[in-house]
Amino acid sequence: MPMCTPGQTYPKSSRIRRRSEFLHAQANSVRISTAHFTLLISANRRGEQCRLGVVASKKVGGAVQRNRAKRLVRETFRTHRELFPSGTDVVVIVKNGASNLCLDDVLGEVHRVSRLMARRAGEVLRK
Repeated sequence: MPMCTPGQTYPKSSRIRRRSEFLHAQANSVRISTAHFTLLISANRRGEQCRLGVVASKKVGGAVQRNRAKRLVRETFRTHRELFPSGTDVVVIVKNGASNLCLDDVLGEVHRVSRLMARRAGEVLRK
């Protein structure tokens, strides 16, 4: 198994893990929709680096499809953290069909909305 370089890990401090954190992100966020994802961007309560949470309902498919889609999103976050605005919590809701994508497709979709994410994050952080 290849080792991650120190800057490319996905530690617990970079994850949204608790239900209350997901609910806070949902209630106090701006939404950005792409073909396969809905991104909820909210201010990070701790004011730290960007944190990521991924949600995939059964509408996406079986457990294998849901987990594959979530792995692709997490890997995009891990390797291209600069695309995600700092000081925010980003919850990615996976839509149907995302499990058929490859890593480059997910990266491309996130890259296309990265400027919009930065702009909308500025709105959230000013509140």
